[in-house]
Amino acid sequence: MEIITQNCGKTIDIRPAGFQDAINLKKAVAKCLLDAGVVKNLDLQGFELILLIDKIAEVLFTVENSNEVEKALFECLKSCYLDDNGVKIKITPPLFDEKPELREDYYEIVVKCAEENLRPFFKSLVTEFKTRSNRKAKGQQSE
Repeated sequence: MEIITQNCGKTIDIRPAGFQDAINLKKAVAKCLLDAGVVKNLDLQGFELILLIDKIAEVLFTVENSNEVEKALFECLKSCYLDDNGVKIKITPPLFDEKPELREDYYEIVVKCAEENLRPFFKSLVTEFKTRSNRKAKGQQSE
């Protein structure tokens, strides 16, 4: 997915990371949320709604302050590139020193990278929750 950042107008090519890097990011995010109690007593029926509405600020601040998530995210960012006048530059922490103006777009870049790498896992997780919930509901109706 190609994005043009909102603040600096830089073109960033957001690509999926390797499977193991994406899994490591997923694990780091999940551990961070579990350790912080963000998903404690989560109602699986309303999983999407709760996560997106009631817990969004807590989720963002919890994940934002995790060194493990940051490390895993930067491993995923190595698959992404800044297009600098036709030259593709890998997105690494030193890039934000070399091009400090990119710091204005830091959150936009890392959020898009996280979305690209986490969406497939959480999409299938939500689908699994819904399937199991539907099976359970149908089983209760037939009794």
